[in-house]
Amino acid sequence: MSSVRRYQIVLLGPEAPSDRDWILNRLENRVKELSDTLWAHIDILEGASVGDFDIKAPVVGVWSGSPRPSNSTDLTTLDSLLSAAKPILPLVRATANFNAQTPTQLHPVNGLSLNGSDGQRDRAVNTILEVLQLLRRRRRLFISYARKDSRAAARQLFGSLAERGFDVFLDTHSIPAATFFQNQLWHSMVDSDLVVLLDSNGVDNSHWCRAEYERADALSIGVVRLLWPDRKVDPSTDALQFSLMVPLAASDFRSGSRAPSQSDELTDAAVDKIAETVEGFRARSIAARQANLITTFQREAAAKSITTTVQPNLHVTVQKPAKKIIAIVPTVGVPISTNYHDAFMEYEADPPDVGAQVILYNRQGFLPSWVDHLTWLNTKLPVTGIDVTEVPAWLSTL
Repeated sequence: MSSVRRYQIVLLGPEAPSDRDWILNRLENRVKELSDTLWAHIDILEGASVGDFDIKAPVVGVWSGSPRPSNSTDLTTLDSLLSAAKPILPLVRATANFNAQTPTQLHPVNGLSLNGSDGQRDRAVNTILEVLQLLRRRRRLFISYARKDSRAAARQLFGSLAERGFDVFLDTHSIPAATFFQNQLWHSMVDSDLVVLLDSNGVDNSHWCRAEYERADALSIGVVRLLWPDRKVDPSTDALQFSLMVPLAASDFRSGSRAPSQSDELTDAAVDKIAETVEGFRARSIAARQANLITTFQREAAAKSITTTVQPNLHVTVQKPAKKIIAIVPTVGVPISTNYHDAFMEYEADPPDVGAQVILYNRQGFLPSWVDHLTWLNTKLPVTGIDVTEVPAWLSTL
């Protein structure tokens, strides 16, 4: 490609100098989880340079709010970003006095309260990457549990994680009537960022739990294991390749029992700890699935002596002699039409060296009706979608 896309983050607001270090530290760590080279292509605009953003490149403003007055340069830049319809993320210390901490222009914009927690800071950084389309914007989780052990805790996490902005799948709440249970369950799992496994002793004897965590492992979906305090050693869950264990103590349950019952709920502190873990582990799970798509594509291309290049934004470019470059966009989860739109718009503004865009996905577990929908989209849109199993045949057409 003749040029590399720049990603811009504009730091604004009276508290921007004090928020700067934690934003950049967490942002750099999260970006490097996604790609080794991406950080070098992110521009941080601050101080006197805030107004130097390129309107044609991806840009997001971050407003660090305070009751203290804002300087005129920040306010002018804020107006410029809003006039260009660029997204702004307001960060405040408490949402109770949101309007007192933000300019009038931002009062209609939904912001985040930092409230001093690591989880909220992680969520702020994830939101920045989501807006820049470097991290999946759909925030989806799948709860796997044994009903006889952890029914109440599962329902509690369903509600608590939903309040934190996640779309949470729980079998008793998320499967519509008149649908095939198993098909809908697999479709929901493959479209989730993480599986939250309530790892109690009952998991050993649950056919569904075992099938769920084994499939998650096969698809490189990260598993957050919430280890019950009385949990016996289970070689199967211990052998999961991509998981993060969160040991729970008796004090993490309202009853204080080392053998919690199915009606036992978690303490508020335990729920906060779990939410922070999920927020922090999410990008690593998405990155692992993107890497699987990329390496599969590269392996098939190499077998046909076709050269590929992984770009900083994790798109893969392919070019054969005397032909235009094709941009392959690895897409985690179930593609929707906005994925096709985003792939098209990414290159529409500067198209000379990219002749086509292709959405790459793994449809294992998709509902048959959704596969039909994707096939239909291929006949209607300028962007094509292909499943990883179709890559060899598609490469043969180049």
